[in-house]
Amino acid sequence: MKKRLISLVVVVAALVLGLTYFGGGSDANTGTHMTACQALDQQGVTYILDQSPPTVNGTNADPFPICLPITADGITLLGNGNTITGGTGSPTGVTLDSVSGVVVKNLTFDNLTEGIKKRHRFNRWRFLA
Repeated sequence: MKKRLISLVVVVAALVLGLTYFGGGSDANTGTHMTACQALDQQGVTYILDQSPPTVNGTNADPFPICLPITADGITLLGNGNTITGGTGSPTGVTLDSVSGVVVKNLTFDNLTEGIKKRHRFNRWRFLA
């Protein structure tokens, strides 16, 4: 009986430690960290904006720039209170391209044509301030 109890405790401890180590824990820093505009294209990934990206400016070649295009389902974008700021042209902060299950949290927008723009098929997303 004592041997069985010790084995059970070891198995439970291994499961708890394993879940924490392999992403099952609730560490708020777990995810892909960013400091600039980029495509968010990995399904189910949490992207974390560590600082406000540089001002988004249009050019003659690209007058409608997009800072963070989201092109995969199930993405979570944690803005950490940062701001996407537009400059010249007609910039957009975030686009949602035929995706579902997207969550955007704690992100602000300034001087943009559109903060968040949905394109094509789209359902079930949440913007949490």
